[in-house]
Amino acid sequence: MKGFRPTIMWLSPTTRSSLALFMVATPIAAAAYSLPASQIQNSHDAEKHNKNNSYIHKVAVFGADNRGALPRKLQALKKSIGLVYNNRARSVCTGFCVTERTIATAAHCLFRTAGERRPKLAEFRFVLRALRNWPSSRIEGFSIGSPDQFVIAGSRKLKIEPRIDATRDWALMRLAKPLCRGAQLPVQVKSESEIAKVAKDKSLLQVSFHHDYANWRLAHAGPCAIEPVNKHNKNKRIDRDFTAPGDLILHRCDTGGASSGSPLLEKGRDGKLSVVAINVGTYVQTRMLVENGKIVRRFKSDAIANTAVSARVFADLIGPFSNANLLSSAGDIRQLQTLLSNRGLYDAKIDGSYGPTTRKAIQAFQGNIGDELAGLPTEGLLKELQSLAAQQAPASAKTKRQN
Repeated sequence: MKGFRPTIMWLSPTTRSSLALFMVATPIAAAAYSLPASQIQNSHDAEKHNKNNSYIHKVAVFGADNRGALPRKLQALKKSIGLVYNNRARSVCTGFCVTERTIATAAHCLFRTAGERRPKLAEFRFVLRALRNWPSSRIEGFSIGSPDQFVIAGSRKLKIEPRIDATRDWALMRLAKPLCRGAQLPVQVKSESEIAKVAKDKSLLQVSFHHDYANWRLAHAGPCAIEPVNKHNKNKRIDRDFTAPGDLILHRCDTGGASSGSPLLEKGRDGKLSVVAINVGTYVQTRMLVENGKIVRRFKSDAIANTAVSARVFADLIGPFSNANLLSSAGDIRQLQTLLSNRGLYDAKIDGSYGPTTRKAIQAFQGNIGDELAGLPTEGLLKELQSLAAQQAPASAKTKRQN
């Protein structure tokens, strides 16, 4: 039972079979939500859905449900926080503005998790659902069927079983329209201990959409508590269950389905808000009784805390990603991949799709020439690679003639 921590073990004198009680992190519950498209587009249908209790499953409410209507002082957030949804895939999450045309959300909202069929990025929309006219935009590049390079994510194949990729569950996507002009939320880099202090000062809150709350109105939760990672890291349980646990935030803001991708916000003394983390799911542990290597009984799962990824993981990428002149077609990406492959930096399929493998190859090239490791497929990068290839071609031809 590799990766499990035995808490009780004894030997039965009658059967001489070993019994063990294990505590294991179960697959993390992602706070995305699946529903028919009409329930995003038609508020009446959504209201009928919410009245049917059999459909309502809160992801994690700790004690009394403290989600409530958006206070008057926070009404401006209606222009900054919206829904990221895909009608065909029946996927709904929360997202928020970080520049006038860049949205932050959870990666699993766009790519689902490892082993699941990935939705088409061209079919996603971001809509400011709390505003009367519901302004919306697709991802940049959707019109030519090439939106991949306009999305950057911590992972496109997230693991939800130990070791869990919660700290890679972030994504930035560029919109085709500047939907967030004047409404972008500042992002502030803070350590877990600093965020815990914010929570202790009762200044940590979450604003999100929830499928079971008030007909898709924005909800406010807070002040929120933080569960120190070290508290749950006895025998290195957190280290074992999560990749990069140093960027993990365990919080107790009450959440419901569709709250994945929502911001955890610090309210400063001046009343101004800044994003310190992205809510992504719920950390659940299950006890199970094992006999001779077989599970003979599972006990009720316990929700330890909700999980968020610290803003320090993605904050430095917001500016470069938002301002870069990114390649606009799959053909350009294929050419970029070919040039990187010729330099021995890219060994995957030349498919014209920008993802983590292409990004790592770009970063390797940037590292070789001493550039910042942004890993973005820009027009300038392609021109530089083309120029280097052209310079090397005559030298290569001369060498062949000499041989």
